[in-house]
Amino acid sequence: VESTRRWMPVVSCCWTHDWRRGGHILLNIIFLGCRFYFKMVDRAKKNEVSLIASLALFILPVIGVQLMKIREMKRREQVKDDTASLASFAEQSPIRPPLPKLVQRLLSSSRLSYLSTIDAPAQSSHLSLMRFTYLLEEEVIIMSTQRKTKKFAMLEQQRGVSLLVHDFGQSEDGAGGEFSITLNGKCHIVQDDNEERYRAAHLKHNPNYPQFDVGQRI
Repeated sequence: VESTRRWMPVVSCCWTHDWRRGGHILLNIIFLGCRFYFKMVDRAKKNEVSLIASLALFILPVIGVQLMKIREMKRREQVKDDTASLASFAEQSPIRPPLPKLVQRLLSSSRLSYLSTIDAPAQSSHLSLMRFTYLLEEEVIIMSTQRKTKKFAMLEQQRGVSLLVHDFGQSEDGAGGEFSITLNGKCHIVQDDNEERYRAAHLKHNPNYPQFDVGQRI
C-alpha cells in the first residue's frame, strides 16, 4: 500500500503532460478518490482497494484515448464530406441567401474575416482584419469599427464590400483551417433601433474583445 501511494502521483503527473484535453482532471479525481478510500476502508481491505485503483488508473486513460481517436476520425470524415459539398457549391453560379446549411454552420462558428473596401481617391483597395458575428435568422453579418478610421470613411462612401472568411481553428475541439468563404454584399451603417441589438449580439459572440464593440466612437 505504501509503495502504491508513492508511485500513483508520479503516474498522474506523466499522464497530465500527455493528454491534450481534460485527461489530467480525470486522473486527479481518481488519485484523490484512491486516497480517500485508503483512509476510509479497513486495513485488511487496503490491498484489494489498491488493486482496483491501479486498474482504474491505467484502464480509464486508455479508454479515454480510444474515444478521442474515434471522435477525431468522425471529425475528419465530416471535414471530407464538407469539402466535397463546398466544391460542388463553387461549381455553381453565385449562391444567394438563404445560404446552404453548411455555409451557415461555418459562418456561425467563425469570428475572424478580412474586409476588402475600395479606396477610390488613391485608386487602390483597403484590407482590414475584422471580427464578425453572423445572424443566421436574418442572414446578416455584424462588424464594428472606430468611426475615425480610413475604413469607416470609405464605408460611408460605398456600399459594395467583399468579405473573406476562414475558419482559423477557433472551435473548441481544436478543429479548423479547412475552409475559406468569400462573400460579396452590401454594407450598411446601422444608426437605428437595431444598433444596440446588433451590438449586444456581436459582443456575445466575441466576449473577450469588448474594446472593439463598446464605446461612443464605435
